[in-house]
Amino acid sequence: MTLKKFKKIIVSYNMQKYYEQGKCINVLEPHAYYIPFSEREAVFSPRHESDRFINLNGEWGITEYETILDVSDDFYKKPTQSNIPVPSCVQMHGYDHIQYTDQCYPFPFNPPYTPNMNPCYHYSRTFKTHLKYKNYLIFEGVDSCFYVYVNGQFVGYSNVSHRLSEFDITNFVKSGENKLDVLVLKWNFGSYLEDQDKWRFTGIFRDVYILLRPQNHIVDYKIDTTLDGTVSFKLTNGERAEVTLAGITKKVKCGECAIFKIKEPKLWSPETPYLYDMVISSTDEYIGEKVGIRTTEVKNGIYLFNNKPIKLYGVNRHDFNCRTGATVTVENIIEDLTLMKKLNVNAIRTSHYPNMPEFYQLCDKYGFYVMSETDIESHGTAKRHVGGNYLKDMEYVGYDPLFEYSIIERQKYNVKVNINRPCVIMWSLGNESGNGINFKKAAEWVRSCDGRPIHYEGAHDVAEDWSITYDTYVDIVSRMYPRGDWSNEFLAIPEMKDKPMLLCEYCHSMGNSPGDFKKHWDILGSNDRFVGGFVWEWADHGILSKKGFMYGGDFGEDLHDGNFCIDGIVAPDRKLKSGSYEMKKIYEPVTFKFDGTKLTVKSRQFFRNVRGTLEITYKDKGQVLDVERIFVDIPPQSEIVLSVKSAHVVIFSLLSEESELIPEGFELARSGFTTERYNADERVDCKAKITDGNRYITVKCKNNVFTLDKANGAISTFTHSGRKIFKQSLELNIMRAPTDNDRYIKNEWLSARYDKQTGQVRAYEISGNKVVFNGYLSSVRYEPSMFFILAYEFFADGVEVSLEYRFADDLPYPPRVGFKTSLDKKFDNVAYYGFGPYESYVDKRLACIKDVYCDAVTNLEQHYIKPQENGSHYGCDYMKVTDGTTIVKVEGKEFSFSALPHSVGDYMMARHYYELPKQTATHLCLDLFMSGIGSNSCGPELAEEYRTPMEGKGMLRITVRKK
Repeated sequence: MTLKKFKKIIVSYNMQKYYEQGKCINVLEPHAYYIPFSEREAVFSPRHESDRFINLNGEWGITEYETILDVSDDFYKKPTQSNIPVPSCVQMHGYDHIQYTDQCYPFPFNPPYTPNMNPCYHYSRTFKTHLKYKNYLIFEGVDSCFYVYVNGQFVGYSNVSHRLSEFDITNFVKSGENKLDVLVLKWNFGSYLEDQDKWRFTGIFRDVYILLRPQNHIVDYKIDTTLDGTVSFKLTNGERAEVTLAGITKKVKCGECAIFKIKEPKLWSPETPYLYDMVISSTDEYIGEKVGIRTTEVKNGIYLFNNKPIKLYGVNRHDFNCRTGATVTVENIIEDLTLMKKLNVNAIRTSHYPNMPEFYQLCDKYGFYVMSETDIESHGTAKRHVGGNYLKDMEYVGYDPLFEYSIIERQKYNVKVNINRPCVIMWSLGNESGNGINFKKAAEWVRSCDGRPIHYEGAHDVAEDWSITYDTYVDIVSRMYPRGDWSNEFLAIPEMKDKPMLLCEYCHSMGNSPGDFKKHWDILGSNDRFVGGFVWEWADHGILSKKGFMYGGDFGEDLHDGNFCIDGIVAPDRKLKSGSYEMKKIYEPVTFKFDGTKLTVKSRQFFRNVRGTLEITYKDKGQVLDVERIFVDIPPQSEIVLSVKSAHVVIFSLLSEESELIPEGFELARSGFTTERYNADERVDCKAKITDGNRYITVKCKNNVFTLDKANGAISTFTHSGRKIFKQSLELNIMRAPTDNDRYIKNEWLSARYDKQTGQVRAYEISGNKVVFNGYLSSVRYEPSMFFILAYEFFADGVEVSLEYRFADDLPYPPRVGFKTSLDKKFDNVAYYGFGPYESYVDKRLACIKDVYCDAVTNLEQHYIKPQENGSHYGCDYMKVTDGTTIVKVEGKEFSFSALPHSVGDYMMARHYYELPKQTATHLCLDLFMSGIGSNSCGPELAEEYRTPMEGKGMLRITVRKK
């Protein structure tokens, strides 16, 4: 059967099926971004102040169509049915449905075709313009494609969501009121190349405007710089231009270069973002350019910026606002950049598409390295079969000739537009689209246009055993979430000796995460061949509702990837998490080394002195003894040595000088050094009265009465001076609420029924003040999981609990080994001597200092959007909790604890934080061992040294006293 025997489905005559092919229609060739002004003095003003800029943002009319097949030839003649703000995403205004997917295409895979039920939206508005000028209509972002009509005439069609689409509408406009109609489709052929990990939004989501230009205007130009102060301006399209830089004016014709030489140039870098003003004029318009003098290159296998082997302390950033979706404002961007500066971020990957033009200008101004990435990702090709070969299927678009034009053409919309931005230090060909000849050709085009290094994560072949063979058509090779001994393997490859390596994605920051910053930077900091990395990712993509933040599956969608979009180092509303502070610590601009008397402070900067106030705080058991402040001025890559007094805890803080984004006195770096001085409280012994009953053993010791359960070995009740202390029994606990990083190992935990283990005592012994149980943890169906010897030794104020355990062979490592109980919720004030003030784990405590801290139980809980293990504190020598009259204190050696308003079961049952029940108790977990956090949600498995051991022992002392 062939299609020739059937009548094909067609759409209206005026709207040919451009959406099922890769080419745009009547869209002007991309060129460097700029905004013309009529006055020289205004060229560096905000663009909306230019009288050559007609802003078309605002309220537009809109009509929704279920499918393109419902759209008539004369749709633009019909009045729209409602209104919508532009820019915006239609799904955030009640249209279509909200959907999040990561790897899978949310439409049938059959390129170049799109589904017949392809929703579309008729936008309409009127405008007035000036006929003495040429009129250029510009859309900065429309998802996914759109047809443009002016005054009822077809102007053109564009099909790349994140490109500046420019149309010459000079011959379509008239005096007085003009009508603009735009038909936006949800899917098009280009959607096969836009399968990024994101919410699937539709609409005119970036700015729309008209530029008024004289007849013989400048079209395009390129600016290059060298470190000796040479600035080259080449007019690549346009008749002529006059260029002024540093007080010197030169004239050029098309194809000519104007060369300027600046004496003693101030170089641009994120540490010193100095920009020179350049004014370009032609006829009666003026253009302002901010020029940064810098170089970016690869030499001898090392990435060099301004001839220095810098490190990228980066993040991946999507355009996302929890209230408006993919529509973000300049204010949103400044908010992000400000927070990034405060967290010591110096580099941004525009994952996975070019950002709005102002983003790049702001990165120039405030100082950020930018990897500008082309709008390409075809991750879903690897999931297009039931079964299939993931690795080979990923390469579909890289080899299929159908996609060759689009893959090359999309590079232009990235490179040509952003070519004059000093912040852009390298180009990225796209993301997760496999290898192939189409990307090799794309790299050739980029190299012919610009000399900046080229990056592409997919420039390698992966064997069935996941071994990597890197390709050579890129300048910088890349990995994401590497496993094993990747660094030494890479350095040993002879063909790669001239290529540096960076991690384009690492430390997947989903939920309680990440726990492997140090492991990565021990490697990344060890060799100049390693450029650095970009944390995945900047912010959670939670959509704010009246109840709280939502994620995939919350909107009734059939295909989704759940909370995989909740993977940011900061929250959707940009609140900080414990992981935010971990990143800030690993990225800080100085390192501290302290030997007890001498402090060495070393600058990690390359281009600017570290200047500010070094604050030294001396503490004893949580109390501040003294504070010293010293002004420091440390040259790049240099160090200073200071004499410092000794104390129980010494904290060093680097406080900033004032800058545009950071106020004076802001803490940029912090490190603490603790001298172990804790001595456990002296134990007061007394003779215990022990009664051995049928099921229970009753122990009376001074003011305390304990009931031990011979069935499971737990302390089922504990009263002090007649008051019940434990609301629930103190019992063995090996389960935690799985974190997002436990997403794989949790299946093994649940399969082993670690969440349903109960103690089974097989023997016990009473001797003096001591009761010892010999038994195991087990569940129905299975053999015993953990064998234990559990001993209780009673004294005047409490009990010492000792545990020796061993897990059965062939079981997965456990989440934790310790005890759990609950107290009355009035026990809401906690003090502890351990790693804080943020939650801390064996592998996630870089930002923490061992000290004495006090806090409320409700503050110790971390509000992860999807509830999970949280709020633990590692390396404790004691913790105590009080209701104001009674103190429960726990002492031990390097134990972990959490005191939270919800139980492990509460966290496991809830899909969202807002679903957690009201607090009914203070839930206390006391862990001899707690497994680390890692980043296995999309990274390597948790390292062996951070796993709870399969056998071990430990002791905790629990005392109860009146306050």
